[in-house]
Amino acid sequence: MNKLNISGSKCVHCGACTAACKGGALKMEAESWTISYNELLCTNCSACVKACPSRALSLQAQIRRTYVSGKNLPQVYENR
Repeated sequence: MNKLNISGSKCVHCGACTAACKGGALKMEAESWTISYNELLCTNCSACVKACPSRALSLQAQIRRTYVSGKNLPQVYENR
């Protein structure tokens, strides 16, 4: 799973990313002209990143671990 970073200072609010997003994860808010992002709808295809003319979007890899040193994560946190 990746995390989408949106640079507010680089974004020109053109809507290219929202048009490229096939999953509907990105939406342009009509009143504020800001981009909203729904992580659950994102397919990690990076079409939005490629479509952005101002390079305001980037994907950052996130590693989700369920085990640490052979222990289940909930057990690790319970034993702290």
